[in-house]
Amino acid sequence: MIGIISILNTVFDDKRIMVAVVWVWMVVVLAVFTEMGLLRSDFVRFGPSPTTLYVGIVLDTWGKWGAVAGFTAVSSFMNDLAGESLEPFFLMVLRDHKTRYIPYSKSTSVLLNQGWSLYCSIMSVFGLYTYFAQADLLVIKMVVGLIVNLYSSWRYLRNKVHEPVKYMRYFQQTDEEEGNDAPWDEKVPSMCDETDALASSAEKSVQAIAPDPRPKANTGGGHGKSQAPTHSALRSVALQEV
Repeated sequence: MIGIISILNTVFDDKRIMVAVVWVWMVVVLAVFTEMGLLRSDFVRFGPSPTTLYVGIVLDTWGKWGAVAGFTAVSSFMNDLAGESLEPFFLMVLRDHKTRYIPYSKSTSVLLNQGWSLYCSIMSVFGLYTYFAQADLLVIKMVVGLIVNLYSSWRYLRNKVHEPVKYMRYFQQTDEEEGNDAPWDEKVPSMCDETDALASSAEKSVQAIAPDPRPKANTGGGHGKSQAPTHSALRSVALQEV
């Protein structure tokens, strides 16, 4: 059981292995369905066919087929481009509790989310017919999707740096000192720890430049007594800075 979990962890964490696994699975599925007669079915056709239906329309002429093929290409481009732009924004900006700042007002953000959801609900009807109509329409959708994905991937990667060692530090779960697995949040310094460190550093800095806090002899009738900031006061200042 431990060996199976270890294999699953490796496949899950290494995206290269994950993509290779799903491609092997896809080849197996296609091989099985091909053996069952998939290539001889009406679904695997190219061009007009009296058996191809799209939202109730029979695509039996080149005019009808060309119109649907053009619509599939443009619709796939619009859907994929908008999805690559909006879905990460909704997921990692609007719905991520760690993100406090948003580029639009709250009402505008809600309207954007609602507008995209309504659009997806309506266009999903045409998407379903594309999947079940004919193989050539799927090929058009696939080619357009690859082009849009290539653009969006490079767009998101433009400010990224290839540092696999630093990347793995964020997902390291093994505590080498104790020899067991420790939750990641136990390894991250808490806010109080950081505040104490800031207060201690500030106290050392003040002690280096502040006058001697011990009472001095009164020369000239004034009060020659000064008081250095306490650790609690410095901690309060550090909390405000944090």
